[in-house]
Amino acid sequence: MNKVLFPKKDYVKELGRIFKSSKNSQKLVKTLSKYHEKDIAEAITLLTPAERQHIYNVLDEHMIAEIFSYLDDAKDYLEELSLEKAARVVSYMDSDDAVDVLDDLSETKKNEIVEHLDADAKEDVLTDICFTAKAGEMTAVIGSTGSGKSTLINLIPRFFDVTEGSITIDGTDIRDVTQHSLHDVTGLVSQKGVLFSGTIDSNIRFGAENADDETIRLAAEISQSSEFIDSKPQKYNEPVSQGGTNVSGGQKQRLSIARAIAKKPKIYLFDDSFSALDFKTDVKLRKALADNIHDCTIIIVAQRISTILNADKIVVLDEGRIAGIGTHSELMKSCEVYRQIAHSQLSQKDLAAIDNAKGGAVNA
Repeated sequence: MNKVLFPKKDYVKELGRIFKSSKNSQKLVKTLSKYHEKDIAEAITLLTPAERQHIYNVLDEHMIAEIFSYLDDAKDYLEELSLEKAARVVSYMDSDDAVDVLDDLSETKKNEIVEHLDADAKEDVLTDICFTAKAGEMTAVIGSTGSGKSTLINLIPRFFDVTEGSITIDGTDIRDVTQHSLHDVTGLVSQKGVLFSGTIDSNIRFGAENADDETIRLAAEISQSSEFIDSKPQKYNEPVSQGGTNVSGGQKQRLSIARAIAKKPKIYLFDDSFSALDFKTDVKLRKALADNIHDCTIIIVAQRISTILNADKIVVLDEGRIAGIGTHSELMKSCEVYRQIAHSQLSQKDLAAIDNAKGGAVNA
């Protein structure tokens, strides 16, 4: 059957009516088969979030994956799904020749992420980005709002793909492996700290269903969640509402971090995941990560410079381009953008104390 391409106003109106009136998945799928997936994707973007929820409830994950594959900002729509459904949708968005070559990383002592990105859409989001994040090291990404930090880190789990260049892990282009294989070796924690209905234990255990209780407890300790969990009447069996509305923002972030730790991935991706934590908790959590997470690649996106001061490598982004790469001390000498961020967040006294602790002099 030839699929129909309608003028934009016509297909949006027609598809909108179809979406809002269809309650039977088989009937809806049969009706949508007359339309091109690209048109369906564009029409879905014009619906309200509530109307899209109706579509997500009616369509199966395979069809959602086909539709999302036409969206440049598929990540934003994936966030509207439950974690389980989003994971299944992403798993169906593989190329036909994708393979599970990343499974061998479980025995790899060193893995690298080499990124060279040149996004050539209507407006470049990232241009000429090239760096290596090594196993056993912490690589930080910092920059002002809109500099491309989250876009960069979200390319790694393939919420969307580069338009030029490539991202590789141990020399393998991530577009050549299955989403399942890629997600097995990565643990992403977003700024929002997504939780789902269940218990504290089930939220931490999500993605590591076979983890033993000791692993769950250790993940809670490293993420600085143990204290507030132990204060709950039912402790690890304490109920968590959908979206984590019955816990604080900081607790939500810590439980999300605990979930990633319990999974034991080879690559940790923290997208401003410490932003809701107070300074003391932030420091303790980062120290616990350094003490307990070894031989893994850690990439942290942050707005607070205090979060990434001790990173082995700091990548400074400015308007989608790299403004500098180095340690804190090196960037204070060589990168004006980094110096501006440092001076906007820290006093001269703080900077001097940091410099003294690192044993060097910085002329800023």
